[in-house]
Amino acid sequence: MQAENILTNKLPRKGPTSNRVILQIENIVATINIHIPIDLNHLLQLFHDVEKKDNFPGVITKFTKPKATLLIFSSGKIVMTGVRLENHIPLIVEKILKKFKLAGIHAEETPEVKIENMVGRADFKTKINLDTSSLVLERAIYEPEVFPGLIYKVINPEKI
Repeated sequence: MQAENILTNKLPRKGPTSNRVILQIENIVATINIHIPIDLNHLLQLFHDVEKKDNFPGVITKFTKPKATLLIFSSGKIVMTGVRLENHIPLIVEKILKKFKLAGIHAEETPEVKIENMVGRADFKTKINLDTSSLVLERAIYEPEVFPGLIYKVINPEKI
């Protein structure tokens, strides 16, 4: 079966941009490493927006503008999630470094930051047979009993 047969063009198309695929980033997960230990109890005492969850080894803080949730670990490693724009990452890093500085934690000016994962959504403006797609496309996973969408893993995301 050829890849062209995956799309079942049964939906009407309207407007000049109707044949364009609409892509939307839903979540970016990045890691930050400040390379120095963090006293989590000190952060909890200083800041009302830092919280500790039972059985979780780190603390959690959230920013609203830009929106992000940060999981902070005593090792100096931080997981950032909930970001929707890549250019927001440096702003969030700057905000957490300022917060650390207020707490007496003097991290390096440019910590190690790495995007670990991006979750996106695409509107193809047509119906797609997900069963067939998962068979035809390499690196595609479709398990409707686990998740209602097709998961496609990109090998070289820099080339997209």
